[in-house]
Amino acid sequence: MNHEELSFEVACLASLNKTPKEIEEFLGLDDYTIHKTYHSQLMQGYKLYFETHEWKANMNYKRVAFLQRLRRRLNYAIRGGVE
Repeated sequence: MNHEELSFEVACLASLNKTPKEIEEFLGLDDYTIHKTYHSQLMQGYKLYFETHEWKANMNYKRVAFLQRLRRRLNYAIRGGVE
């Protein structure tokens, strides 16, 4: 697959509420490729998913864990990398 096809696949899989790790495994990509190369497509897919689904009804344990990790990283970045 070329870059354009992978971008489309990432957005589609994210719109199905798949985690970045699940998408990488499904597409056979190296770890963290989604975050390094396809982050905007990932966010577009999640936006589409949450615009068309009920937020609370779709909170599974993987999504909760992902959001908690994201919150910790954001707080770390806001504080300037100082714990």
